[in-house]
Amino acid sequence: MSVIRSATPLHKTKEDANANKICAIVGSTADRIKPHVHVMCAEDHQQAFNNIEQAMTKAGHFQQQRINKKLANFDDKGDKCKKQNAAQQIREQQQTPAATGLIPIGKMFQTKEGHMEALEVELCHRGVPIADVNKMKVTARKDKLKELESKRLVDEEGMEAKSAADRAKKHFKKLSTAVFQFAD
Repeated sequence: MSVIRSATPLHKTKEDANANKICAIVGSTADRIKPHVHVMCAEDHQQAFNNIEQAMTKAGHFQQQRINKKLANFDDKGDKCKKQNAAQQIREQQQTPAATGLIPIGKMFQTKEGHMEALEVELCHRGVPIADVNKMKVTARKDKLKELESKRLVDEEGMEAKSAADRAKKHFKKLSTAVFQFAD
């Protein structure tokens, strides 16, 4: 039997208000259910209900359909890889200067022990006359080294001039026997 929420009467009586209200609710509910009860008792309605119930309770009726659908979906999409999001994209691995053998130009200072002498040896090894090197301060020596390193990257490693200049601003490859110490 189905339950239908009944509409409550809008008026109140002076005597036995609660009893009258409850009787009105029960009566209203009974009046609204009667047509549905007659339909549910009909033979064709009961037969349709029994057919649906039997189809749904067959051993694995709907379960087998869901499994077959999932297997077909897997077969269709299984060989295609999901597109990676931005955080998962393959990026070129960045190696530290220590791992690649490059020397950081920004860490060289005039006050550090041996940096001026090491810059002198490196520049002389790259073909700059020693008289010119002795006239240069540390900034001029670093600028000359950046220029020569950029030229070396273009000539030897075949880099583009812009990317070679960008890399030479930060690091250079030591070609001489000079020793650069960066321990603090």
